[in-house]
Amino acid sequence: MKALRWHGRGDVRLDDVKAPQLITSDDVIIEVEATGICGTDQEEARHGPVSIPTSSPHPLTGFRAPITLGHEIVGRVIAAGPEAGVAVGTRVTPTPVIWCGKCNQCLAGAISRCEVLAVTGLSADGGLTDFVRVHAYQCLPVPEGIAAATAALVEPYAVAVHALDGVDVSGLLVSVVGFGSVGSCIADVVLSRGADAVIAIDPDPWSRQRAIDGGAAAALEPDQARSMRASLVIEASGAERGLATALLAAESGGAIVVVGLRGGEVPIPLPTLVFGELTIRARVGHDVEAMKQSVAGIASGSFGTRFHEIDVVDLETARSYILDQTSDRRGKKIVFSPRAEPTFRKPRR
Repeated sequence: MKALRWHGRGDVRLDDVKAPQLITSDDVIIEVEATGICGTDQEEARHGPVSIPTSSPHPLTGFRAPITLGHEIVGRVIAAGPEAGVAVGTRVTPTPVIWCGKCNQCLAGAISRCEVLAVTGLSADGGLTDFVRVHAYQCLPVPEGIAAATAALVEPYAVAVHALDGVDVSGLLVSVVGFGSVGSCIADVVLSRGADAVIAIDPDPWSRQRAIDGGAAAALEPDQARSMRASLVIEASGAERGLATALLAAESGGAIVVVGLRGGEVPIPLPTLVFGELTIRARVGHDVEAMKQSVAGIASGSFGTRFHEIDVVDLETARSYILDQTSDRRGKKIVFSPRAEPTFRKPRR
């Protein structure tokens, strides 16, 4: 089968690989229906390795590069180990989080902070291929009525749900810095939970227009962030200036939740932080409960369509997108599907 594998920075190849086999008693093999492409995939391809192990195997998974990318997966179980507890034929989406279950963080229920955290698609082979092996404990059932490309949004919506855990957004003006896949999900969840309005902040004009089309009250360029200050700001870009933009976008006494994650350090204007008495918290990934809430939200129609326009692509086009995002995409969510007829193909030159 073909797989889109990371070999090194700028080196993502469409390789021929063997189909995965069951190894442990709780393994399952999933036939992939769709896999969303995330900014994390692009970050690894263009600037990595950030999280992909290269010199030695990951201590929890035994994998190192080359690794098949893709962690926003939906598919159907075609094989299961004797202790899996997941029936063959079940439609599932796996959380990409692989945890040890033994460290202090795991024992406290904070699996996203596992001390030896691994991630499907980064530290174990992922879903940009035909079949993927995961642990049964990673799998959540997905209703049959959800289209595959929409079901591939479960994981980024889970990131949004986890980011807003414990935050009451009802009646608030909320700004989202970075209106990519995760930022769009956050805006959608915020509105579904009763926020008064959402402001999108993004340098890309296509993303700003998509925000307006989906119901955002305003869409600003980063240098306009101070013009409409919000009581809650979510930083979802991970860009070098993202946090600084979020600080400017927050009203005095406001709160900032940092979700965006890329390599490197970011500058923080301390006078803005201190004199504004701003609160900053960080959230990473998600947990199983957030995945469950994400599935339920998409299944009920509470979120999943407001800010998203999806292009379904083949592996060759997915590779081009991961390595060289162009204006062809116009802020769309790119989803790979092995079988569906692509809705977009990169023009040949």
